[in-house]
Amino acid sequence: MKILSCGLVVLNYNDSDTTIKLIEAIKNYDQLDHIVVVDNCSTDDSYKKLLKYQSDKIKILLSPKNGGYSYGNNFGIKYLIENFNPDIIGIANPDVMFNNNFVEVLKKYFELYPDYAVLTGIQLNPLGEIAGHPFWEEDSAKNILWQRFTEIFNPLTKIFNMLRYHNYRKYLTKNAQSKNEIVQVWAVEGSLFFIRALDFLNIGLFDENLFMYYEECIISRKLQKLNRKIGICPKIDYKHFHFYASDFYDYSRTRLRHKIFCSSLKYYFVNYVNPNKNELYNKLFNLLASLENIKFEIKQAVKKLINYHQ
Repeated sequence: MKILSCGLVVLNYNDSDTTIKLIEAIKNYDQLDHIVVVDNCSTDDSYKKLLKYQSDKIKILLSPKNGGYSYGNNFGIKYLIENFNPDIIGIANPDVMFNNNFVEVLKKYFELYPDYAVLTGIQLNPLGEIAGHPFWEEDSAKNILWQRFTEIFNPLTKIFNMLRYHNYRKYLTKNAQSKNEIVQVWAVEGSLFFIRALDFLNIGLFDENLFMYYEECIISRKLQKLNRKIGICPKIDYKHFHFYASDFYDYSRTRLRHKIFCSSLKYYFVNYVNPNKNELYNKLFNLLASLENIKFEIKQAVKKLINYHQ
């Protein structure tokens, strides 16, 4: 059996401490041939701190600009391919943790199942439980519009989501207890996944028109047009700690994140979900987006009021 070469790309932005923890954990994994860490133009001293970890195996790069998740990862991927030409490429958030066996199993399954372009393990939360959203369901214009409608008007949306996520966990738990080596899914989360380099090149890597959000869905749509599969290996897992600052009182940060999310969703909807430009769908999308923004501003005003009276 051919031993597949493997490179990993990690994107850092103003979080060198978390990135360094990951580097320290994985730097001696013999299943990772090369590790590329991209500092996405951090505004702190991240790049300087990360440079201390550069070695023959670990390359620390400074992105020419902060173009977001897609641009920063593509910068590292291109360097990895041009200099080392790996068979498979891993994309990892700094706030994940996995072991050497995780990569070894994935490499084995990539060899055994050539029709799969993307593989990962079961995503766990910091408590070791299956994450609430370990994979993505297939979406459509109608589904996205309905989801936005219910999130605006339905106070029970969170309960419905909890039930849906419970079914996701149940589905993966059932497969983990069976002999299934791979569970085919529509898309996996972008926190940690491995993809064949050739497939990644064939779909043009990440779409750099997106700063953040919906990258996984776009990859899924592109791959499935080429009849390539995406899967989760239920026998292995990784932890996603999902570190981010609390935004309850950080209104400018929350507003920026909301703005980026809305912009990305609109780009994804118009260019990938509704490419035939169904005007009714686009008008409904814009209407719901406006209502959702109004709801967002009301929630922010309530938070400010709560903060004011504390």
